[in-house]
Amino acid sequence: MVLSVEIVNFNDHDDLLLKSDILKINQQADTYYFIIDNDFMSGDESFAKVVSTLKILLNDWVKQIEELTTGVTYLPFDFSDEYIGCLKVEYIENDKLLLSYGYTAQYKGWSIYPSDTKDFKLKSSDYSTETVPVPVSKTDTINSIHLSIAKLEQSL
Repeated sequence: MVLSVEIVNFNDHDDLLLKSDILKINQQADTYYFIIDNDFMSGDESFAKVVSTLKILLNDWVKQIEELTTGVTYLPFDFSDEYIGCLKVEYIENDKLLLSYGYTAQYKGWSIYPSDTKDFKLKSSDYSTETVPVPVSKTDTINSIHLSIAKLEQSL
């Protein structure tokens, strides 16, 4: 599996996990900005809202990867006060992508809603990588995100 995203011990702090053996990461993040996302289910701070918001985000990842036929896209994950941690996905050819994890201080967690990341656009100079870029299959990456979405649905 290329990557997985799951909620662990829901409490709004270090309860979101992005795991990728390929990238050699177990990136923990907070669901706090998913909870206070006022663009979706405003006023609701439930586990169900966090799961629904995360599903929206992951479905957006799938859409961006499916539409990627040239260049680079950045997929936000870790919405923190001073930065946003994200995956960098670069199109190579056919079914091949180059995947890495890093962050940007160009955006802050409070400056964009996890349920609506269409304005999350970066220049390469805005991104700092934390992992070595690794070639991956586009199909396998999409399938692993779909698997994470299915597991989230089962948690409700």
